[in-house]
Amino acid sequence: MGRLSGKTVVITGAGSGIGRASSLLFASEGASLMIADKFETADETAKMVRDAGGVAKSRVGDAGDEAFVESLLAAAVAEYGGLDAVWANAGISGGWTPFEDQDAAFWAEVLRVNLIGPFLAIKHATKIMVPKGKGSIICTASVAGIRSGAGARPIRPPRPG
Repeated sequence: MGRLSGKTVVITGAGSGIGRASSLLFASEGASLMIADKFETADETAKMVRDAGGVAKSRVGDAGDEAFVESLLAAAVAEYGGLDAVWANAGISGGWTPFEDQDAAFWAEVLRVNLIGPFLAIKHATKIMVPKGKGSIICTASVAGIRSGAGARPIRPPRPG
């Protein structure tokens, strides 16, 4: 019995990186997981969790799409009987495109996933958690929120002048 036995956790952006690693950790502590990613790597993560003896279901979808987020949380409740935690971990980066070459549509997509996505997870999780009087909401942040381009490598030399 782990610290999270009997708990249901939803994790977005669970197809790789921090989301995948945390899915494996949460499951090793006994949590039942509903994990999501916009790629089928969510299914691979769920299989990894199950192969390690954990409990996980997956959904492929967009964490910045309200209908998907609402259905994801509803699926967790239907599958496991409740919701104890949601981790809004899905995020995309601005990539390596120089700032002056980016357009409004590019930035709108980054903001939709990185800002609206967590808002949607919080909005719909609270509808489930507040009536119970408990629950945990976790949102992943990035050092890029403090320092633009943190960890990025320039893809071209700086312009002279």
